[in-house]
Amino acid sequence: MLVRCIWTKDQFDQFIATINKTRMRIAFELLFYSGIREGELLALFPDDFTAPNILKKSKNYSYINGKEMITGPKTQKGNRSLTIPNSLYDEVQQYISMLYGIGPEDRIFEFTKNALYNAITKGADRAGSVTNRLKQHGIPTDTFIPIRKKSWRECLM
Repeated sequence: MLVRCIWTKDQFDQFIATINKTRMRIAFELLFYSGIREGELLALFPDDFTAPNILKKSKNYSYINGKEMITGPKTQKGNRSLTIPNSLYDEVQQYISMLYGIGPEDRIFEFTKNALYNAITKGADRAGSVTNRLKQHGIPTDTFIPIRKKSWRECLM
């Protein structure tokens, strides 16, 4: 049985209000509004944001055999442009401008999937019962991007 483990806009708003770090807040907003996966998020470079409000998705971040790797998508459909809200595009551009010494070949989110997992766990705890508490491996694929083979019990803690 396919179950969607998705937050509503209200649940997301209550969750995001608990996130204090700018980079994490922007990361979760990108996950929510664009539907990209965590590996795609962590592989974003400044040039992936083109004016106005377009996000080019063409890479994936992974940690294989102790090494960080940026790889291409598994299929051609993985290369695509996504529209994001203008306000989020502006927020991302402002965030990038604050990153000291960032170049076109630098990742804009220099943290790991574990950091995302920890932030969503803490944020969901602070948001309270309004946001369903998700298992760690439920971020963001099951949280923001549905369609995984899981029972509803596996979506909730």
